[in-house]
Amino acid sequence: MKAAFSRVFTLEVDGRPILAFEAGGHRDAQQICKEPWLHDDLTELKSGGVPFYTAQSKLSVRPATAQEETIFLNQAAKARKPSEDMVIGYLIEPDSIEDGDI
Repeated sequence: MKAAFSRVFTLEVDGRPILAFEAGGHRDAQQICKEPWLHDDLTELKSGGVPFYTAQSKLSVRPATAQEETIFLNQAAKARKPSEDMVIGYLIEPDSIEDGDI
């Protein structure tokens, strides 16, 4: 369920900004770090042949910078379609994203 008021947050993997997303607050944003589906999806994605995430990686969230928020909003505007899925804006370019991937 989408919060009435949301902010854009950045997910970092080992200190590297990977993606931006909306959440109702910092506590809600931190919950994404615990989601098994996110770990699974990030393990499969690579940039320059390097996985976004490994079992040893540390995930953290923080408020997005103005630049990251702009990237997210631009990608979210292109991706908006009726769906309950979480909208994610990539801050680094994945090697490839197949339909149905995050």
